[in-house]
Amino acid sequence: MTPGSQQRPAPVVEVVDLLFELTDRVKAQFAMVTGSLQLQVPQARALLRINGPVSMRDLAARLRCDASNMTGIIDGLHAGGLVERQALPNDRRVKQVVLTEEGKRLQTRLRQRLAVGVPVLGTLDDTERQELHAILLRVVERS
Repeated sequence: MTPGSQQRPAPVVEVVDLLFELTDRVKAQFAMVTGSLQLQVPQARALLRINGPVSMRDLAARLRCDASNMTGIIDGLHAGGLVERQALPNDRRVKQVVLTEEGKRLQTRLRQRLAVGVPVLGTLDDTERQELHAILLRVVERS
């Protein structure tokens, strides 16, 4: 770049392409980490989204998946002793999902492994990670 010239913003197409590349790398690492913990990717995603009692419908919305898919995902987590289903006291038709103690421990281990196991983000220093976090948060909140 010559002195006095201004840097042009990256074309949207290039930004989207880079986001896809980053997403592919993060997904691959996520699959490796979840596999090492004997979890399927959808189960691990659900496990990370359960913070207190949550209805299966709300959990499906958080995961952006069809509510009919949640039964199989929760069945697998339940079979592993990681979640329990509880009926709402005021509406026994609605089932809430809660983590068991084992589920909480596995959720913590999963988060710890993901925190150190994402090499695409490991090359950033703390300030860069905070900046990226702020940008991504703004983008997600605006969409």
